[in-house]
Order: sequence, then structure tokens, then C-alpha cells
Amino acid sequence: MEVIAYALTAFYHCLHCELIWQQVGMGPVLHAEQMASGLPKDLQQAYRDLTAWIARLMATYCDRVTVKVIDAVSLEGW
Repeated sequence: MEVIAYALTAFYHCLHCELIWQQVGMGPVLHAEQMASGLPKDLQQAYRDLTAWIARLMATYCDRVTVKVIDAVSLEGW
């Protein structure tokens, strides 16, 4: 099943830069800020509801269903 929705997105740097950001303790802070401000509050709630529904779906049907979430504003979603 493919689900096209506005999805929370965090952007990462190259592996070397990410290692440095992690070592100085800024990596988690930067990514948490991106996730917190990536969508308006109503879309954040809709995304939480969607992920809860997908979790229930996966718990019920396990490996009999595959779910792929596609960000609506990505090239693939467009």
C-alpha cells in the first residue's frame, strides 16, 4: 500500500558532518527542531494519526501488508 501524505522530514548532512554534529551534541537538537517545525500543527496531528493507523495495520496484518509512505511534496509524491 502506498500512502501519499505530508510527512515530517529531517535533512541530514554528509556522514562526516553528521559525525561532527553528533560529537558536539548538536545533531539531535538540529533534527528535533526540524521535526518540530516541519509541518503546521494540524498536519503534525494528521501525520501522528496516520502513523498510529499504520502501526495498528502492521500489528494486525504483520508481513501480509507492506506500507510505503511517500511525502506529498517530494518528487515521487508529485
